[in-house]
Amino acid sequence: AEAIARGEPFTHEHRIRRHDGEWRWMSVYVAPLRDAAGQVVEWIGMNLDITKRKAAEQALREARDTRQAILQSMTDGLMIATPSGEVVDINQAAQRMLGFASREAALVRLSDLGQLFDVRDLMGASQPEPLLPLARTCRGETFTIQELEVRRRVTVLTLIDIYGGSCVGVVYGMECFG
Repeated sequence: AEAIARGEPFTHEHRIRRHDGEWRWMSVYVAPLRDAAGQVVEWIGMNLDITKRKAAEQALREARDTRQAILQSMTDGLMIATPSGEVVDINQAAQRMLGFASREAALVRLSDLGQLFDVRDLMGASQPEPLLPLARTCRGETFTIQELEVRRRVTVLTLIDIYGGSCVGVVYGMECFG
């Protein structure tokens, strides 16, 4: 109503019921037609059936919710990163294991992990960034066993664990690894 009063174009989405009783989603675009003096003389509009788009959006939300529920219910820690080494997700188990106060605090670049953690193999040899599990998976490696001692630099938290990784598919529109 405000857009009409101001003489501005607007869009609106709503459901309608077809003659056969089926409900459809519509997107409406309405724009004013003006005369030479700039006065609105009539309105034109277009209805677009967006039912399939709405169904796809709902399916995407459900898939994302399912993925998130699975990720967060895992007892094994999992970090998901892009091939360029940007951490885009972490589950609660990994967050706890690695001592991150929040999910957001863990969404860092792979290169930043070296500043946060001292990582060594079980013989005590320091592991440079290219040998870290997440770096290996970001390069496309798949592996199942890499035993490491991970010590958070600013705390006494030390974790000795077995790591693995592989491509987990497309997440947030990007190929990701975990």
